[in-house]
Amino acid sequence: MTALDAVADWPVASAAAVVTSADEILATTGPVDEPYPWASVTKLITALTVLAAVDRGEVGLDEPAGPP
Repeated sequence: MTALDAVADWPVASAAAVVTSADEILATTGPVDEPYPWASVTKLITALTVLAAVDRGEVGLDEPAGPP
């Protein structure tokens, strides 16, 4: 079973996924033109962004964040 098969078989009302390369869409499943709310996915995107900044040396994991 591929990841796209798993999305297609997901037990929710509606789900979609797209696999891309830098240049093109390689595969899709579900209603990919339907807008979906971001919900808790933003936490994952924020974590990935911070880790990319750590990798570039722009921030450190031991640095305080936010107001004191």
